[in-house]
Amino acid sequence: MKNEFKIFFSKKFILISLVILIPVALLSWYSSMKVSDYSNQDVYAHFIEDISLYDSQEELNDLYQQAVKGELQIPGMVITQDSNKVAFKKLVYEFLLKHELPYDSLVTYSSQLKYNQFYYLTAFFSSFSLIIFLLCVFIGSFYHTSDMMSKMSKLIYTSGEKRTKIIDRKYFISLISIIGIVVAVDLIMSLFALTVSNTGAVYLVLFDGNNLFSLNYFQFVLIMLTSHIFFVFTLYTFVYYVSAIIKNGIITICSMMSIIILLTYFSDNLSYSTRMLLAMTTQGGFYNFFGINGGNVTDFSDLFLMIPVMLIPIAITLISRPFIKRADYSR
Repeated sequence: MKNEFKIFFSKKFILISLVILIPVALLSWYSSMKVSDYSNQDVYAHFIEDISLYDSQEELNDLYQQAVKGELQIPGMVITQDSNKVAFKKLVYEFLLKHELPYDSLVTYSSQLKYNQFYYLTAFFSSFSLIIFLLCVFIGSFYHTSDMMSKMSKLIYTSGEKRTKIIDRKYFISLISIIGIVVAVDLIMSLFALTVSNTGAVYLVLFDGNNLFSLNYFQFVLIMLTSHIFFVFTLYTFVYYVSAIIKNGIITICSMMSIIILLTYFSDNLSYSTRMLLAMTTQGGFYNFFGINGGNVTDFSDLFLMIPVMLIPIAITLISRPFIKRADYSR
């Protein structure tokens, strides 16, 4: 195991990739967060725009009562974005009232620039997800295929180990190494994001059309971190064992990049569910379900898309077994 770790981190193309790609992710994040002058913006523009200002719990209670009245609907009324917005406001006011929180304590998941720790981390995770994709595809395509066509055949016939065991061990060590790198970078950036935690934001809230859910920053970090681990596992497993099946890293990486380019080009013609599935497989994992459909609504049913995302790489791993056993690595 130790020797395999040494082999992994001694690969020049892996070290060069890390040295280049991680700074690119940081630069991309910095570019998205750079704002020339916050003083010209409304101090409350960073939080929930639909919520009215209040200075006391009495004012908050009045706003809540108004929202309750606005939520009253005629029986049989069709639910629209506007009615969802009214229900969302009512639940937010209720949450603020229950916990006796000031106006600027809540934020929503948004792609718009928001000056708080939740957005800082989200912006970095989005940038870093592209880097993770490139690392998984690049390393998964080439880490073992170069050995297959050179040193692996000698190793197979002299060590007495089964070729599946050798390939699986290389997969496990490389997967753990990539996950370790990703987790370390994510944790460092999640701590760095706390430098803007004095903005007042305490909870990120999600609305499913009926209920309001809240996440503190620690919970948010855990979900985002788990999403990246899930992303690495599913993507790297798929790429690694596809490469093992065809025994050619160049074909694998060219195929993956071609598919991504085509999906990006034709994504506007795809259904919402298909776009969400592709986002989970190529853009950082399941945290994409945070994306709002409209009227501040988050569709939690999108999490069921994790099932096929998990099953596909597992299926590829099982399919690769007979190919690996029959493959001739001596030439």
